[in-house]
Amino acid sequence: MTTLPITVRQSALTDIVPIGELALASLTQAPSSAFEIDEVPGSPLILGEELAARSDERLRPIVAELGGALAGFVAFERRSMARSHHVIEVRLLIHPDARGRGIGRQLLVEAVDQLRSNPSVQKLVMIVASDDRALLGLLDQCADWTREQRCRAAWARGAERVDVESWANTTVGV
Repeated sequence: MTTLPITVRQSALTDIVPIGELALASLTQAPSSAFEIDEVPGSPLILGEELAARSDERLRPIVAELGGALAGFVAFERRSMARSHHVIEVRLLIHPDARGRGIGRQLLVEAVDQLRSNPSVQKLVMIVASDDRALLGLLDQCADWTREQRCRAAWARGAERVDVESWANTTVGV
């Protein structure tokens, strides 16, 4: 069996539509997505712009390619409140067909390395659904990420309520 090479790099403007396409193809199988599928713009261009457009150039998404095709990305959002402006929320999404190949780990390592050089970033957070076994397993294996808290029934998923966990990485501000 041939193993396709994984390339991790800073996103470019030409990645906006592929990021939107990947998100549309993956969100229904991403338990930790805060998006309800009916809230997401149906256009890959609009969704890709929403995920990738940042005023801070240092917060552009990082993408992973598997054999030359976009397989995943990590996007960032700065907390808007003044007292938590130093906190960046991390959103990781891997295409269902590309999961289990180490792409998520590579993206998280690259994200921490990139944001470590940004003096305005002191903490990374990721909100994870308690039933997202794959993402929880990944974070549990990453020494720099720790669980901060668990909120009971914090998210609505249709008529169901789901617990969420907040995970943090504070090594970026060191």
